[in-house]
Amino acid sequence: MLFKNIKNTLILFFLLISFINCTSQSIKDEYYDCAIETYRLGNYQEALDDLTRVIEVAPTDTLAYIARASVNKKISNYQAAIEDYSKAIKLDSTNSDFYYFRGLVQDKFKKYGEAISDYTQSLQLEPDNPDVIFYRGKAKFSRKEYKSALEDFNETIKLNPENSKAFVNRGLTRVMLSDFEGAIADYAKAIEINPTDETDYCTNDNKKSDFTEYQNALVKYNHSIKLISSNDSAFLYRGILNANFKKYELAIADYNQAILVNPKNDKAYYRRAYAKSKLNDFARAIEDYNMAIQLNPTYPEFYLKRGELKILIGQKDSGCFDIFKYKELGGDPEKMANLKKTN
Repeated sequence: MLFKNIKNTLILFFLLISFINCTSQSIKDEYYDCAIETYRLGNYQEALDDLTRVIEVAPTDTLAYIARASVNKKISNYQAAIEDYSKAIKLDSTNSDFYYFRGLVQDKFKKYGEAISDYTQSLQLEPDNPDVIFYRGKAKFSRKEYKSALEDFNETIKLNPENSKAFVNRGLTRVMLSDFEGAIADYAKAIEINPTDETDYCTNDNKKSDFTEYQNALVKYNHSIKLISSNDSAFLYRGILNANFKKYELAIADYNQAILVNPKNDKAYYRRAYAKSKLNDFARAIEDYNMAIQLNPTYPEFYLKRGELKILIGQKDSGCFDIFKYKELGGDPEKMANLKKTN
């Protein structure tokens, strides 16, 4: 009889534990769903609150910390994001992504030494991840460790030879090491891979407003132009440098020189069109887009940019035709979707 009572008590106990676990799981899932919906609606603080409730219910849920860190990063709460990534790493120190994610936030927080440490730890767990190697190179560049950064960009390109941004950053690193011809070759390759990429050709993403960096890079570009003034690419990249810092008149002057050296440089016409549009010189910008398309009629981005500008200045029918042409040539569907939202 005693054995039967103990047995019944144990059954009830395990049923109760099972019920509590199921209830906790149900509550956790409910908070997760709420967090996803509030995040989707742009209510980031509510999403944070919901994820905090998930953690209260399930304090060892690693993904809850990762999700909360991502939201904190989204709203530039970098220190809070770092703390959440650190908690996730404490729960699971074998996940290479967690170190990578924390490194990206350290970068945003301009803690470049800590970022390099996180990227290195991530690479110890997953040695051949080109994205991690690339961002470690960028962090090293920010610390002016140019030779070491160059090694990382070399490795990134070896693992992913179609990464245009890796060529851009290696080119910039070569500029800082006074390897001007190597830099020009890298920029040329970057534009060959992605002719319309608006990547910064002058400095690290976190330092675009650093005028000292601009001046340093400009001095080096000026020197490279003296050495290879017959190379249209040198003028093209100095133009991009100036455009990155909103010096559109100077950029246009450089694009003019690039076109003078090589009248068939479709990228120079495209870039000049963009600079002219920024100065509200829309008619001449359209002319340059026309010329870029005449020189390279199968490149979809040229039609997209001309179409966007035409729609902006009220030439809707003609602009829509360009957008259709962009789609016909295999343009990015995501850009099409974004264009529909803005119009």
